[in-house]
Amino acid sequence: MKRTLLAASLAAAIAIAVPFLARSAEDGGLNLTAQQQPLWDKVQSAAQIEEQKERQLCAGLKPGAELTMLDRMDRMQQFLSARLEALQAAKPAVQALYQALTPEQQAIFNRPSGGRREGR
Repeated sequence: MKRTLLAASLAAAIAIAVPFLARSAEDGGLNLTAQQQPLWDKVQSAAQIEEQKERQLCAGLKPGAELTMLDRMDRMQQFLSARLEALQAAKPAVQALYQALTPEQQAIFNRPSGGRREGR
């Protein structure tokens, strides 16, 4: 049971990481400079590409199909692999952006709430 919860938690964290980055600069108050904007655009582009890949994976699912435990495990493995690839693909762009941020912007970017103030 604990391993199932851990796997589910890990999958959820991976699933939100890339799209989260795509929202962070927009509503997190980063106030990107003209020099930082192209770096942000690369992050956003990576997030969009990976989101499209995941949508394609979802589109390949057959609704109503009766799946065995092994089928479900294979499907979960496909999604986890896709999410891991998404993180790996986005990481260089995120690193470049992060290094270009000021310490104040980094503090906002580092907030667990995605840069949004609590209560929003």
